[in-house]
Amino acid sequence: TTFPNQRVIIVHRAKKNERNFIQLDKDISAMALAQLNYSELKLWIYLCGNMDNYHLAFSPADIEAKTSLSRSSYYNAFSGLLDKGYLVLAQGNLYHFYERPVQKLDQVQDLDQNLDSVQNLDSVQNLDQDLDNALSKF
Repeated sequence: TTFPNQRVIIVHRAKKNERNFIQLDKDISAMALAQLNYSELKLWIYLCGNMDNYHLAFSPADIEAKTSLSRSSYYNAFSGLLDKGYLVLAQGNLYHFYERPVQKLDQVQDLDQNLDSVQNLDSVQNLDQDLDNALSKF
């Protein structure tokens, strides 16, 4: 059932290529859509396009070419993601990117270490809830 003010959209996507697609959690992407401006969102999507724990060294020129962001928009987007907790400075020019915003790298590392030590599904579910609760405070 639809209403007069609604539009029906049928989404058509390219076939999934096992090595070249982005999969985003609906809740996380909705949060990003609500919190980020256009340039920040473009950079966020670009960064989400990399696999977990991937080490990415990129230049503003590379980002310009791949996202059509101008150099100043790239710097503003980078700063915005940093201010909003999606990027966290580790040291020097090393940053960590998170799909969900975090505030302090040491808190994230503590949570990551706890996740690595979990042995069973019940513990994972409890720890996942603890992680959601910890991240929601920021």
